[in-house]
Amino acid sequence: MSAPSPVQNDAAYDALGCFLERLSCLGTAEAMDTLAASELTFTQFRALFVVSMHDAPIPVHEIAHRVDLSIATAGRTVDRLVQAGLVDRREDPGDRRVKLITMTDSGRVAVEKQLDIKRDLIGRFIDGLPDEFRAALTSALRDIVDADVDYFDLDRRNLDRRSTAAPPLTSEMSSGASITESSTTEPKAKASS
Repeated sequence: MSAPSPVQNDAAYDALGCFLERLSCLGTAEAMDTLAASELTFTQFRALFVVSMHDAPIPVHEIAHRVDLSIATAGRTVDRLVQAGLVDRREDPGDRRVKLITMTDSGRVAVEKQLDIKRDLIGRFIDGLPDEFRAALTSALRDIVDADVDYFDLDRRNLDRRSTAAPPLTSEMSSGASITESSTTEPKAKASS
């Protein structure tokens, strides 16, 4: 199999970028309203979501890595989540310097509310597709998700598009913000935290 040409890559990047922009805009207002009601910042929710994806306790430094925060900032974020009753923090029995974080029942409920919004959004989107589009989308996504290669491991694959100029998107969200603008700003659910 030959490598795709830069033009093919740019076309795929453009199509996927536009698709994800439009899909994410569908549920943004509802998701942000729920997040605002929870009084969590976007960063706090991202950290909570990372913890929710682990059955075993996760150390603060791993949360920092996955959310792209300094260890000190991740520690403060975890402090706020502990104060809110969404996570528990314990010392690692093998190394008391390491703090291990686990979900509480309240934390699971908060994450589940956000996931329910996403599930509803995806369901409404899929239900509205013509049968042939739904079948083609399902086939393409299944091939990627079920592949022997983890296409989502960008670090391992050394595919950091941020190090090169990204191709311009041909369409913008209906609000007028491009994917670059929307992904670099971090909305807060409340002003202080």
